[in-house]
Amino acid sequence: MLALFERDRRRYGGYLVHLGLAVMAVAVVSATVYQSQARGILAPGESFEVGGYTLAFEGLRERAGTANGIETEVLAAVTVRRGGEAVGTLEPGRRFFRNFPEQPMAMVDVDTGWREDLYVFLQGWDADGVAEINAFVNPLMAWLWIGSGIYVLGGIVVFAPQPARERVAEPAVPPSGATRSA
Repeated sequence: MLALFERDRRRYGGYLVHLGLAVMAVAVVSATVYQSQARGILAPGESFEVGGYTLAFEGLRERAGTANGIETEVLAAVTVRRGGEAVGTLEPGRRFFRNFPEQPMAMVDVDTGWREDLYVFLQGWDADGVAEINAFVNPLMAWLWIGSGIYVLGGIVVFAPQPARERVAEPAVPPSGATRSA
C-alpha cells in the first residue's frame, strides 16, 4: 500500500484529502440533522432525558476565583447515566469576573465519545437552588476530527518532496549515415 503512495503521491494524496472531506461532511451533516437537545428546570435530585442520556441535577456549589480576574464560579453537579449505567458527573457553570460581574461567561462541560458528544451547560438558577440546565447530544463529532486528520495527512502526502529518481543513461547512438573512423 505504501508503494502506491510512493509511485504517485499527488493522486493518492488527493484521494486522502477527498476522503477526509467526505468524513468531515458526514460528521457535520449528522451533527446538524440528528442533534438532540433538551432543557430542564430542576430542583436538586430531579432529572431529565436527552438523546438516551438521563441527567440528574445534584445541586449547585460556588467556588472562589483563582486567577485572570475571576471573582467566583457557580457550578452545577450533573450526574449522567446512559442505559442505567453511570457515565460520570459533569460540572457546567458560570464564571463571574471582577471587572464585568454583570456579564458571566458560560462554562460548558462535555462528555465525548466515538459515537456522540454530550454538551451540558448551566443557563441560570434561583435563590432556592432550582437550576435551568440545557443539554445537546451531537452525533459523530469525533469523526469531524478524524476526517480533519485524514485531510491533513493527504495534504502532507501531496506536498511531501518526491524522492529523487535514478536516471538511466541511454547509450549514444550515432546518427544514421555517419561512419566511424578508427
